[in-house]
Amino acid sequence: MTLDWSAVRDRYATEVSLAPLAGNSRLTAVLIDGDTIRVRQKLWQLLLTRSDLDTAAELLDQVPRPVTPVQFAERLRAHYTSTTECSRIPNVSAVILTDLGLLSR
Repeated sequence: MTLDWSAVRDRYATEVSLAPLAGNSRLTAVLIDGDTIRVRQKLWQLLLTRSDLDTAAELLDQVPRPVTPVQFAERLRAHYTSTTECSRIPNVSAVILTDLGLLSR
């Protein structure tokens, strides 16, 4: 799957409040340049790149449906385990893909 980056840019051109995968602590997301979304929570922030989201979208095409955002985040975490020591990228990617309507709760 290829993400429509013009839609991504439009969606996050201004700060958007997002529901987390679990819990009540909302996230905010805003595009800070053409290819990077800054996602913040009270105690941390993450820069999610176009490459991160493209990787998530490609993996989403390979995952049997239905899949919840949490299940998808765990699959994405398994994908990253062999390449990086990421911690938040899988969860935040799942939050963004859910917000874009590509995953359902």
